Amino acid sequence: MNLTEVLLAVIVSLAVLAGGYTLYNSVSDKNAVSATMQNLSLLRANIDDLYAGNYAGLASDAADGTLHKTGVLPDALADLSDGGKPATKWGAIDIEGTDDGAGYTIAFEGLGKDVCMHLGRFQYRTWAKVEAGETAVWTRGTDTALNASALASACKDGNVTLTFTAP
Repeated sequence: MNLTEVLLAVIVSLAVLAGGYTLYNSVSDKNAVSATMQNLSLLRANIDDLYAGNYAGLASDAADGTLHKTGVLPDALADLSDGGKPATKWGAIDIEGTDDGAGYTIAFEGLGKDVCMHLGRFQYRTWAKVEAGETAVWTRGTDTALNASALASACKDGNVTLTFTAP
């Protein structure tokens, strides 16, 4: 009887630990997504302020660390990936000017399903375009609302690149 009780206590303890670990990861990801949303807003405001409509040098400034050195890139987004790009805990961030230099894109790579869904809905109306993978889920001037089903479909398998185009 003692051995059965000890085994049952061990099983219950392992179940409680597994549940606590799952809850911790869920809360940690939600906090990281919330912080990334705030930092995305700050990054956008800083880019608009510093570059004032001429974004031609933005990609090289992101790649060589100038955005971080000048304070344009919030510290929380300045975790450098192996390639030297700004990054989040999920993957690299590509920041580039458009071909004509009149706009720019911020692309978050390697996002999981839930992170992609939350970040993809964040202030989508303020962007010219929002894309999940190869799918445009919002385009200013043509869409009246976020294409939530396209976002869900694009995000469902995870490892998604979410691209925001400004202005």
